[in-house]
Amino acid sequence: MRLILDTNAWFRLFDSPHDIRADVRQQLQAEKRLALSVFSLIENF
Repeated sequence: MRLILDTNAWFRLFDSPHDIRADVRQQLQAEKRLALSVFSLIENF
């Protein structure tokens, strides 16, 4: 399965992963590929 992360989830995953519930964090870490919307990158400029 491929997961597409929104901006908030993407930042939290790399900046403060302890803020993500343990079960969700485990599922994200188990994924081989995560996707990010191109709009998430544009939002931050």
